[in-house]
Amino acid sequence: MSGDKRILYSQEQYRWRRAGLELRRSLGRFADRSHFSWEAARAQDIYLECIDQRLLDREDYFIMERCFEWFIFDYRLNSGRTIIETYCDEYHQSLSGQEATLLQNWADSCYSLYEVTGVLPEEGLIIKDIFNPVEIKVSDVNASLSIEQGSILLMRVLQVGEEYEFSTSGLALPGRLRYPLWRKLQRDRLKLYREQKNEMQGWGDYLKERSHVINGWVMDLGISNPVSGIDMPENTLERIAILTIVNWEQVLGFIKNSAQFRLIGETNDAAGAFQEAAAAILGESYCSRARGEAEAGPGGAGRAPDYGQDTLRPVIGRLLLSTRFIIVTAVTVELLADCKDLLLRLFNKIIINGVEHCQKNSCDNPRAR
Repeated sequence: MSGDKRILYSQEQYRWRRAGLELRRSLGRFADRSHFSWEAARAQDIYLECIDQRLLDREDYFIMERCFEWFIFDYRLNSGRTIIETYCDEYHQSLSGQEATLLQNWADSCYSLYEVTGVLPEEGLIIKDIFNPVEIKVSDVNASLSIEQGSILLMRVLQVGEEYEFSTSGLALPGRLRYPLWRKLQRDRLKLYREQKNEMQGWGDYLKERSHVINGWVMDLGISNPVSGIDMPENTLERIAILTIVNWEQVLGFIKNSAQFRLIGETNDAAGAFQEAAAAILGESYCSRARGEAEAGPGGAGRAPDYGQDTLRPVIGRLLLSTRFIIVTAVTVELLADCKDLLLRLFNKIIINGVEHCQKNSCDNPRAR
């Protein structure tokens, strides 16, 4: 009898997981609507203003993944609602019971700081919210292999049935930074509500309102206090431009068939869906300059020089393509401008906006104090 209960529980949890996975995909497609293009561009600008330039250079895909997650869960549209709340408003009549429950819980979720109190090998983590000290188990095999007990995580945790999952890739800091970071958030919270002349709100409201700023602080701390893998020497500074796009398939197809680019690699997720592609951006050869020929990009009227397949051309920059962004890096401002001009000509109807980061931002950070 007890065996039957375990099977029934497993089947029920499988349905929750499946509903959660499909809901994540639906939210992503909903947020990708052209209706939200202006809001997405504005949210991107706000989010990136709080991140150190050195991290933008080296952790570009990771940052944009977290930016999109923040856009869905925490960014307030002109309507005053978040993307996830707007999704719920629009589809509430067609939602299943599981989907409605997931959306209600997820819409109330926020980033928080968690202490890793236990590691379950090849299974997940036991974590404790430092603002609400209740321990929960998070199912995440990858995290159990890379995160050490005692680490501090900045994450959003989503409930899925009887289990908990991380909403996206997270940030980890050494445990010794727990108190300094907690104290900084305490001070910022007091300052925020004092300036707003509002009554002090709970930690959840504060964390939701300031999540993008806190994310920048934690990433900045991670430069000099890495837990694993992130090392940012000063001499690695490059120039970076991030372009929001509406059709990654067209961009990828053009990159694969154009002599202007050299595809370096393409990665897919476990289900086979496209995740990202890297390519070198090639400069103009002397022969091409003399000919002055041109080729049209999928963006429409824009045209760029034709670089013959049999000529050698310098690499002027590199490109990382995701489903929502083209992230361009170059070693000088001039080369970055050349790369941007080329992409804007080729994909002028696909690129929504572009934001450039060439200096460390002026957003509040712990080193300035």
